[in-house]
Amino acid sequence: APPLERPTPPPPTAAQPPPATQKVTEVDTEKGRIAALTRIREVVFGMQDGLLTTATLGAAVAGATDSSRTVIIAGLAGALGGMMSMSAGAFLGSRAEREIQESELAREAHEIEFKPEEELAELIEIYRREGFGYDEAVEMAERVAQDRDLMLRTLAEKELGLSPDLEVSPAKDAAAMGASYIVGAMLPLIPYFILESVT
Repeated sequence: APPLERPTPPPPTAAQPPPATQKVTEVDTEKGRIAALTRIREVVFGMQDGLLTTATLGAAVAGATDSSRTVIIAGLAGALGGMMSMSAGAFLGSRAEREIQESELAREAHEIEFKPEEELAELIEIYRREGFGYDEAVEMAERVAQDRDLMLRTLAEKELGLSPDLEVSPAKDAAAMGASYIVGAMLPLIPYFILESVT
């Protein structure tokens, strides 16, 4: 009888990350997405301010001269100055917000270090207000209190309304504000560019 042939093993495939790793990746992705969405305020405010300011400036200059080039130059100068001003304002405001958040987190960490009983009582009360029974609240609070970093994170989110993981980047906020301002400022100047190219 002919010898039996062994089945050919399937070709190796790329190892798939375990479900836990995939979930961690999804969590990190969501954090980045939320951080980006928080800058929608800078985008909307910058574009609106750039649009209205340049439209008003362009209309005023156009009323005083018949030269489209003059309107364009004035509009670009105003857009550049406005972009620098708005970017600086966004940077300073975001930096102040980050410093306040860091200060509050440092104060809370100091209280956890030197007033652990008071902070534990606060955490118990927080859990009770969330609907847990007293015994459940005590058990949960004591478990959280075993890890100071976890306790700080929990109190920051539940008591102070702060998210330590939420990225506050003054540079990115300033860039978002400046870019959106320039985009908004260029829109009212488009007709003058067209007129300048035609004439």
